[in-house]
Amino acid sequence: YDPLADVWQPIASCPGPAKYDATGFTLGNIGYVCCGSTGSAPYTTTMYAYDPSTNTWTQKASLPGNGRSGARAFVCMGKAYVVDGWINPYSTTEVWEYDATNDTWSQRNDLPATPRANGVAFAIYDHGYYGCGVDAYGNYDNDFWEYEPVGDTWIQRASYGGPDQQGGVGFAIDGYGYIGDGMISDDLFSTELWEYSPDNVGIADLGRTDE
Repeated sequence: YDPLADVWQPIASCPGPAKYDATGFTLGNIGYVCCGSTGSAPYTTTMYAYDPSTNTWTQKASLPGNGRSGARAFVCMGKAYVVDGWINPYSTTEVWEYDATNDTWSQRNDLPATPRANGVAFAIYDHGYYGCGVDAYGNYDNDFWEYEPVGDTWIQRASYGGPDQQGGVGFAIDGYGYIGDGMISDDLFSTELWEYSPDNVGIADLGRTDE
């Protein structure tokens, strides 16, 4: 996508089998896609890196352990962190750190909360944030957590202000985090958007519309 021209154009397809519920992140000028579901068990662990300057993909070290789908990622201090996800047929609290310089994975402290997948993640400066999601029993969540990579520690923060949800989107702009959309029940979806302020340790409603 070119924001200046407001146009989409096809590029080289990601290698490997077609899949969904994969996890993506960016380190430097390289994009990464890992894990996901091909529609049948087991889930995948493979990872590929995309270089837009050459329009090419390169296979990288696979995520150790079980394959997973519905995991989320944030990037702090030059490293990526993949959190939670489905490990068929259950969900997990695992956290894995990826170091692109050495192409290595290291397991970090688990999220100290209910195992889940399809949460929301973003980073604000040198801290990661993760919350919401759904557990293996179909229960939706709204708790919200901050990750401090230097100490490898999690701190619970103010819960997401909207209804418990899964499958929403998260992003950060200028020191604020944003959570939007998501499924709030089996047949109800939301278009609401909430803003998170780490300084005030709170979440503000920016307008809500449920469909």
